Amino acid sequence: MKLRPLLITASRWKQIQQPLYPWVVTVDRIMRHERLGNMPGPLVHLFSDYGGAHKESLYETTAVLYMDVDNSMPWQVERLRVRQHFLPDGRRMSFKGLNDVKKQQALIPFLQASDSIPGVLLVAAVHKSIKNLCWSKDVRPDWPSDRAMRHKWSPRTFERALHVSHLAGLMVGGLSNPGQEVFWFSDEDELFANPTASNDVGNLFTMFTSVYANHPFKQIGLGTTAIDEGDRYEEDHVALADLAAGSAADMLTELAKYAGHIPTKVAIEFPGEFSRKTEIITSWLGYSGGNLKKVMVVLEPQGKTGFSVMRLNW
Repeated sequence: MKLRPLLITASRWKQIQQPLYPWVVTVDRIMRHERLGNMPGPLVHLFSDYGGAHKESLYETTAVLYMDVDNSMPWQVERLRVRQHFLPDGRRMSFKGLNDVKKQQALIPFLQASDSIPGVLLVAAVHKSIKNLCWSKDVRPDWPSDRAMRHKWSPRTFERALHVSHLAGLMVGGLSNPGQEVFWFSDEDELFANPTASNDVGNLFTMFTSVYANHPFKQIGLGTTAIDEGDRYEEDHVALADLAAGSAADMLTELAKYAGHIPTKVAIEFPGEFSRKTEIITSWLGYSGGNLKKVMVVLEPQGKTGFSVMRLNW
Protein backbone atom coordinates (compact mmCIF):
# COMPACT_ATOMS: atom_id res chain seq x y z
CA MET A 1 0.00 0.00 0.00
CA LYS A 2 1.37 3.40 -0.91
CA LEU A 3 0.29 6.97 -1.40
CA ARG A 4 0.51 8.10 -4.99
CA PRO A 5 1.84 11.63 -5.64
CA LEU A 6 -0.54 13.93 -7.48
CA LEU A 7 0.62 14.47 -11.05
CA ILE A 8 -0.96 16.71 -13.66
CA THR A 9 -2.94 14.50 -16.05
CA ALA A 10 -5.79 14.86 -18.52
CA SER A 11 -9.07 14.53 -16.66
CA ARG A 12 -12.72 15.24 -17.37
CA TRP A 13 -13.40 16.21 -13.76
CA LYS A 14 -14.67 19.79 -13.52
CA GLN A 15 -13.18 21.79 -10.67
CA ILE A 16 -15.58 22.38 -7.80
CA GLN A 17 -15.95 26.13 -7.41
CA GLN A 18 -17.91 26.24 -4.14
CA PRO A 19 -16.78 23.41 -1.83
CA LEU A 20 -19.26 23.16 1.04
CA TYR A 21 -16.82 21.51 3.45
CA PRO A 22 -13.06 22.12 3.85
CA TRP A 23 -12.16 18.49 3.10
CA VAL A 24 -13.91 18.72 -0.28
CA VAL A 25 -11.03 20.89 -1.54
CA THR A 26 -8.63 17.95 -1.25
CA VAL A 27 -11.11 15.43 -2.71
CA ASP A 28 -11.66 17.78 -5.65
CA ARG A 29 -7.90 18.07 -6.18
CA ILE A 30 -7.53 14.28 -6.08
CA MET A 31 -10.29 13.79 -8.65
CA ARG A 32 -8.87 16.46 -10.97
CA HIS A 33 -5.61 14.51 -11.11
CA GLU A 34 -7.24 11.20 -12.02
CA ARG A 35 -7.35 10.03 -15.63
CA LEU A 36 -11.12 10.13 -15.94
CA GLY A 37 -12.81 9.80 -19.30
CA ASN A 38 -15.70 11.78 -20.74
CA MET A 39 -19.19 10.33 -20.22
CA PRO A 40 -21.32 12.19 -22.76
CA GLY A 41 -24.36 9.91 -22.88
CA PRO A 42 -27.77 11.46 -22.21
CA LEU A 43 -28.48 9.19 -19.21
CA VAL A 44 -26.38 8.94 -16.03
CA HIS A 45 -26.99 6.46 -13.21
CA LEU A 46 -25.40 6.54 -9.76
CA PHE A 47 -25.46 3.65 -7.28
CA SER A 48 -24.37 3.72 -3.65
CA ASP A 49 -23.86 1.44 -0.67
CA TYR A 50 -21.97 1.33 2.62
CA GLY A 51 -19.56 -0.80 4.64
CA GLY A 52 -17.93 -0.99 8.04
CA ALA A 53 -21.07 -0.72 10.16
CA HIS A 54 -20.07 -3.68 12.37
CA LYS A 55 -18.30 -2.76 15.59
CA GLU A 56 -15.04 -4.54 14.72
CA SER A 57 -14.42 -2.18 11.79
CA LEU A 58 -12.38 0.98 12.39
CA TYR A 59 -13.75 2.66 9.26
CA GLU A 60 -17.11 3.47 7.78
CA THR A 61 -17.02 3.38 4.00
CA THR A 62 -19.32 4.77 1.33
CA ALA A 63 -19.02 3.75 -2.31
CA VAL A 64 -20.67 5.62 -5.18
CA LEU A 65 -20.65 4.27 -8.73
CA TYR A 66 -21.21 6.87 -11.49
CA MET A 67 -21.81 5.53 -15.01
CA ASP A 68 -22.73 6.52 -18.55
CA VAL A 69 -25.70 4.22 -19.21
CA ASP A 70 -25.98 4.45 -22.99
CA ASN A 71 -22.32 3.53 -23.48
CA SER A 72 -22.35 0.60 -21.04
CA MET A 73 -23.82 -2.06 -23.36
CA PRO A 74 -20.75 -4.38 -23.32
CA TRP A 75 -20.99 -4.52 -19.51
CA GLN A 76 -24.74 -5.14 -19.59
CA VAL A 77 -24.34 -8.04 -22.02
CA GLU A 78 -21.53 -9.59 -19.98
CA ARG A 79 -23.36 -8.98 -16.68
CA LEU A 80 -26.34 -11.00 -17.88
CA ARG A 81 -24.05 -13.70 -19.25
CA VAL A 82 -22.34 -14.04 -15.85
CA ARG A 83 -25.75 -14.19 -14.20
CA GLN A 84 -27.03 -16.85 -16.59
CA HIS A 85 -23.94 -19.00 -16.09
CA PHE A 86 -23.36 -18.65 -12.34
CA LEU A 87 -26.55 -17.20 -10.81
CA PRO A 88 -29.50 -18.34 -12.93
CA ASP A 89 -31.80 -18.32 -9.90
CA GLY A 90 -31.40 -14.55 -9.50
CA ARG A 91 -29.24 -14.54 -6.35
CA ARG A 92 -27.99 -11.14 -5.32
CA MET A 93 -24.28 -10.43 -5.06
CA SER A 94 -23.16 -8.88 -1.77
CA PHE A 95 -20.05 -8.69 0.38
CA LYS A 96 -21.70 -10.34 3.38
CA GLY A 97 -23.21 -13.04 1.19
CA LEU A 98 -19.93 -14.31 -0.26
CA ASN A 99 -20.00 -17.43 1.90
CA ASP A 100 -22.37 -18.74 -0.78
CA VAL A 101 -20.48 -21.06 -3.17
CA LYS A 102 -22.36 -19.89 -6.27
CA LYS A 103 -21.61 -16.26 -5.47
CA GLN A 104 -17.95 -17.11 -4.85
CA GLN A 105 -17.77 -18.67 -8.32
CA ALA A 106 -19.43 -15.62 -9.87
CA LEU A 107 -17.32 -13.02 -8.05
CA ILE A 108 -14.23 -12.80 -10.27
CA PRO A 109 -16.12 -12.93 -13.61
CA PHE A 110 -18.59 -10.35 -12.24
CA LEU A 111 -15.82 -7.95 -11.21
CA GLN A 112 -13.83 -8.47 -14.41
CA ALA A 113 -16.91 -7.73 -16.50
CA SER A 114 -17.54 -4.52 -14.57
CA ASP A 115 -14.21 -3.09 -15.71
CA SER A 116 -15.85 -2.33 -19.06
CA ILE A 117 -18.24 0.16 -17.40
CA PRO A 118 -17.66 3.73 -18.64
CA GLY A 119 -17.70 5.34 -15.23
CA VAL A 120 -16.08 6.15 -11.91
CA LEU A 121 -16.27 4.28 -8.61
CA LEU A 122 -15.44 6.50 -5.63
CA VAL A 123 -14.89 4.89 -2.22
CA ALA A 124 -14.71 7.27 0.73
CA ALA A 125 -13.44 5.73 3.98
CA VAL A 126 -13.81 7.69 7.22
CA HIS A 127 -12.15 6.60 10.45
CA LYS A 128 -14.84 6.15 13.07
CA SER A 129 -13.08 8.51 15.48
CA ILE A 130 -13.96 11.36 13.08
CA LYS A 131 -17.39 12.61 14.09
CA ASN A 132 -19.78 14.91 12.26
CA LEU A 133 -17.93 15.19 8.99
CA CYS A 134 -20.91 16.95 7.40
CA TRP A 135 -23.19 17.90 10.32
CA SER A 136 -20.65 19.76 12.44
CA LYS A 137 -21.33 22.56 14.92
CA ASP A 138 -19.92 25.04 12.39
CA VAL A 139 -22.43 23.96 9.73
CA ARG A 140 -25.63 23.78 11.79
CA PRO A 141 -26.15 27.53 12.41
CA ASP A 142 -25.85 28.25 8.66
CA TRP A 143 -28.19 25.47 7.53
CA PRO A 144 -30.81 26.99 5.17
CA SER A 145 -34.18 27.42 6.88
CA ASP A 146 -35.96 26.29 3.71
CA ARG A 147 -34.12 22.95 3.89
CA ALA A 148 -35.79 21.72 7.07
CA MET A 149 -36.04 17.94 7.23
CA ARG A 150 -39.46 16.33 7.64
CA HIS A 151 -38.26 12.92 8.80
CA LYS A 152 -37.22 12.46 12.44
CA TRP A 153 -33.57 11.67 11.91
CA SER A 154 -31.20 10.51 14.60
CA PRO A 155 -27.94 12.54 14.58
CA ARG A 156 -25.94 9.52 13.40
CA THR A 157 -28.31 8.65 10.56
CA PHE A 158 -28.66 12.26 9.43
CA GLU A 159 -24.87 12.52 9.26
CA ARG A 160 -24.83 9.48 6.96
CA ALA A 161 -27.67 10.89 4.85
CA LEU A 162 -25.69 14.10 4.41
CA HIS A 163 -22.47 12.24 3.67
CA VAL A 164 -23.78 9.93 0.95
CA SER A 165 -26.06 12.51 -0.73
CA HIS A 166 -23.17 14.98 -0.69
CA LEU A 167 -20.79 12.47 -2.32
CA ALA A 168 -23.39 11.71 -4.99
CA GLY A 169 -23.96 15.42 -5.63
CA LEU A 170 -20.21 16.04 -5.72
CA MET A 171 -19.73 13.38 -8.40
CA VAL A 172 -22.56 14.81 -10.48
CA GLY A 173 -20.97 18.25 -10.18
CA GLY A 174 -17.57 16.98 -11.25
CA LEU A 175 -18.58 14.60 -14.02
CA SER A 176 -21.95 15.52 -15.55
CA ASN A 177 -22.75 17.45 -18.72
CA PRO A 178 -25.58 19.89 -19.47
CA GLY A 179 -28.95 18.41 -20.40
CA GLN A 180 -28.35 14.93 -19.02
CA GLU A 181 -30.86 12.88 -17.06
CA VAL A 182 -29.40 11.82 -13.69
CA PHE A 183 -30.83 9.11 -11.44
CA TRP A 184 -29.37 7.92 -8.15
CA PHE A 185 -30.18 4.43 -6.80
CA SER A 186 -29.42 3.08 -3.34
CA ASP A 187 -30.04 -0.10 -1.44
CA GLU A 188 -33.12 -0.12 0.76
CA ASP A 189 -31.94 0.86 4.24
CA GLU A 190 -32.67 3.29 7.06
CA LEU A 191 -32.00 6.31 4.83
CA PHE A 192 -34.99 5.22 2.75
CA ALA A 193 -37.09 3.78 5.56
CA ASN A 194 -40.27 5.54 4.42
CA PRO A 195 -41.44 8.12 1.85
CA THR A 196 -40.65 11.04 4.19
CA ALA A 197 -37.05 9.93 4.72
CA SER A 198 -36.62 9.24 1.00
CA ASN A 199 -37.98 12.70 0.19
CA ASP A 200 -35.47 14.31 2.58
CA VAL A 201 -32.57 12.43 1.01
CA GLY A 202 -33.78 13.38 -2.46
CA ASN A 203 -33.92 17.03 -1.44
CA LEU A 204 -30.38 16.82 -0.05
CA PHE A 205 -29.12 15.26 -3.29
CA THR A 206 -30.83 17.98 -5.35
CA MET A 207 -29.40 20.69 -3.09
CA PHE A 208 -25.82 19.42 -3.29
CA THR A 209 -26.10 18.86 -7.04
CA SER A 210 -27.36 22.41 -7.59
CA VAL A 211 -24.36 23.79 -5.67
CA TYR A 212 -21.75 21.73 -7.50
CA ALA A 213 -23.14 21.62 -11.05
CA ASN A 214 -23.21 24.91 -12.94
CA HIS A 215 -25.52 23.70 -15.70
CA PRO A 216 -29.14 22.54 -16.12
CA PHE A 217 -30.31 18.93 -16.25
CA LYS A 218 -33.18 17.38 -18.16
CA GLN A 219 -34.21 15.47 -15.04
CA ILE A 220 -32.85 14.41 -11.63
CA GLY A 221 -34.35 11.47 -9.75
CA LEU A 222 -33.87 9.05 -6.87
CA GLY A 223 -34.80 5.39 -6.39
CA THR A 224 -33.91 2.20 -4.54
CA THR A 225 -33.34 -1.44 -5.48
CA ALA A 226 -37.04 -2.02 -4.68
CA ILE A 227 -37.85 -0.98 -8.24
CA ASP A 228 -35.72 -3.79 -9.73
CA GLU A 229 -37.78 -5.44 -12.47
CA GLY A 230 -36.25 -8.89 -12.14
CA ASP A 231 -33.15 -8.53 -14.33
CA ARG A 232 -31.15 -7.43 -11.26
CA TYR A 233 -30.04 -4.25 -13.05
CA GLU A 234 -30.30 -1.97 -10.02
CA GLU A 235 -29.20 -4.68 -7.59
CA ASP A 236 -26.09 -5.68 -9.56
CA HIS A 237 -24.87 -2.09 -9.76
CA VAL A 238 -25.55 -1.41 -6.10
CA ALA A 239 -23.74 -4.71 -5.42
CA LEU A 240 -20.57 -3.30 -7.00
CA ALA A 241 -20.72 -0.42 -4.51
CA ASP A 242 -21.45 -2.88 -1.69
CA LEU A 243 -18.50 -5.12 -2.58
CA ALA A 244 -16.16 -2.11 -2.81
CA ALA A 245 -17.32 -0.59 0.48
CA GLY A 246 -17.22 -3.86 2.42
CA SER A 247 -13.78 -4.92 1.23
CA ALA A 248 -12.33 -1.42 1.73
CA ALA A 249 -13.51 -1.33 5.35
CA ASP A 250 -11.95 -4.74 6.02
CA MET A 251 -8.67 -3.90 4.30
CA LEU A 252 -8.22 -0.55 6.05
CA THR A 253 -9.10 -2.00 9.44
CA GLU A 254 -6.45 -4.70 9.09
CA LEU A 255 -3.84 -2.19 7.88
CA ALA A 256 -4.61 0.21 10.73
CA LYS A 257 -4.43 -2.56 13.31
CA TYR A 258 -1.02 -3.52 11.99
CA ALA A 259 0.47 -0.03 11.54
CA GLY A 260 -1.46 1.81 14.27
CA HIS A 261 -2.97 4.08 11.62
CA ILE A 262 -2.94 4.56 7.86
CA PRO A 263 0.27 6.53 7.16
CA THR A 264 -0.24 9.80 5.33
CA LYS A 265 3.25 10.25 3.88
CA VAL A 266 4.98 6.88 3.57
CA ALA A 267 4.30 3.48 2.06
CA ILE A 268 4.05 0.44 4.29
CA GLU A 269 4.45 -3.25 3.62
CA PHE A 270 1.72 -5.38 5.14
CA PRO A 271 2.92 -8.89 6.09
CA GLY A 272 -0.49 -10.17 7.16
CA GLU A 273 -3.34 -11.71 5.21
CA PHE A 274 -6.77 -10.48 4.24
CA SER A 275 -9.79 -12.70 3.86
CA ARG A 276 -10.06 -14.35 0.46
CA LYS A 277 -12.99 -12.17 -0.61
CA THR A 278 -11.28 -8.97 0.55
CA GLU A 279 -8.11 -9.97 -1.31
CA ILE A 280 -10.03 -10.53 -4.55
CA ILE A 281 -12.14 -7.38 -4.38
CA THR A 282 -9.34 -5.04 -3.30
CA SER A 283 -7.17 -6.41 -6.12
CA TRP A 284 -9.98 -5.42 -8.48
CA LEU A 285 -10.17 -2.00 -6.82
CA GLY A 286 -6.45 -1.54 -7.37
CA TYR A 287 -6.64 -2.46 -11.08
CA SER A 288 -6.52 0.64 -13.26
CA GLY A 289 -6.53 -0.85 -16.75
CA GLY A 290 -10.26 -0.88 -17.49
CA ASN A 291 -12.83 1.73 -18.43
CA LEU A 292 -14.12 1.86 -14.86
CA LYS A 293 -11.88 4.19 -12.88
CA LYS A 294 -11.67 3.51 -9.14
CA VAL A 295 -10.60 6.02 -6.53
CA MET A 296 -10.32 5.45 -2.78
CA VAL A 297 -10.15 8.46 -0.50
CA VAL A 298 -9.32 7.95 3.19
CA LEU A 299 -10.02 10.43 5.98
CA GLU A 300 -7.60 9.62 8.76
CA PRO A 301 -7.42 11.30 12.21
CA GLN A 302 -4.43 13.56 12.70
CA GLY A 303 -3.54 15.40 15.88
CA LYS A 304 -6.08 15.87 18.64
CA THR A 305 -8.96 17.21 16.59
CA GLY A 306 -7.91 17.27 12.92
CA PHE A 307 -7.83 14.75 10.12
CA SER A 308 -6.01 14.23 6.84
CA VAL A 309 -7.53 13.47 3.46
CA MET A 310 -5.55 11.25 1.11
CA ARG A 311 -5.82 9.13 -2.01
CA LEU A 312 -4.95 5.48 -1.25
CA ASN A 313 -3.09 3.46 -3.83
CA TRP A 314 -1.84 -0.14 -3.61
